[in-house]
Amino acid sequence: MIVDSHAHIFQDWAGACGHPSRETHRRFIQKVLTRPAAKVFRARDGEEVTRAALFREGDNSWAGLTDVNLRVGVYGQLDFTLDGEDYYVQYMPVGMHHIVAPPELMLAQMTYARVDHCVLQAGGGYGAMNDYNAFAQQQYPGQFTGLLNVDEPRADTDAVLAELDRAHHRLGLRGVYYGLDTFARYGFDVEFNDRRFDAFWSTLDRWRPYIEAQALIRDARDTFGASKLIWGSDMPNVERFCTYTQCVDYVRRHCSFLTAHEKDQVLGGNLDRILGLSERSRAGVAG
Repeated sequence: MIVDSHAHIFQDWAGACGHPSRETHRRFIQKVLTRPAAKVFRARDGEEVTRAALFREGDNSWAGLTDVNLRVGVYGQLDFTLDGEDYYVQYMPVGMHHIVAPPELMLAQMTYARVDHCVLQAGGGYGAMNDYNAFAQQQYPGQFTGLLNVDEPRADTDAVLAELDRAHHRLGLRGVYYGLDTFARYGFDVEFNDRRFDAFWSTLDRWRPYIEAQALIRDARDTFGASKLIWGSDMPNVERFCTYTQCVDYVRRHCSFLTAHEKDQVLGGNLDRILGLSERSRAGVAG
């Protein structure tokens, strides 16, 4: 089976695409366009120009986005106007007459490329994707698995927690798309690892995050034995995806196929034996 872990479907970008308004969606799109991959052209002569017209240097928040009357054009182009001059960003393929990608387009691409299944991502620039991803997953369960999106910087609020519950338990979406770029919307007024988000992370923790990896750990234990396995976090990089506590709790709380002794081995006993950590600690105390 060939599985594409990062694919998109989306409604016509000329609309709100699930966001509260078309303007909100436009702001999400414009923030995405501040990244260096997008090429900007002057409409009257096709001359490539700097993308800096879309934002003010030194301000990476939504407040730093310039007023350029961003519009959704044709042939993959996003149009804007600055000082009376029209420009466009060639963001989608030139052959995309309208910027829209229904599930059936992705299915046709999958058939042609012989891809069996796609995980549908949920970045805010594409829209507020929960209902649309759920629709595709329900219509084509053999081909699509949908992720859900949340308003990450407000993940401590009742509204976001309620939407998290709805998207997972009622819509049946299987995982969470979590991005840091949304924090720009609120001027980075909070950091993603703030303790106010404990309820959000705890909710995800109860869903047994990364459950698929447990099969790999079980297989490694059965093949090599728990005495050959050690836990590591890749801190601080791991906090792009989960908290440090969640990382250790993945073994400590959720690998139920490991005995208490095996967990002790994996979480420190094996390295203690190899590196003599306890002996060194006792020697340090004695000294």
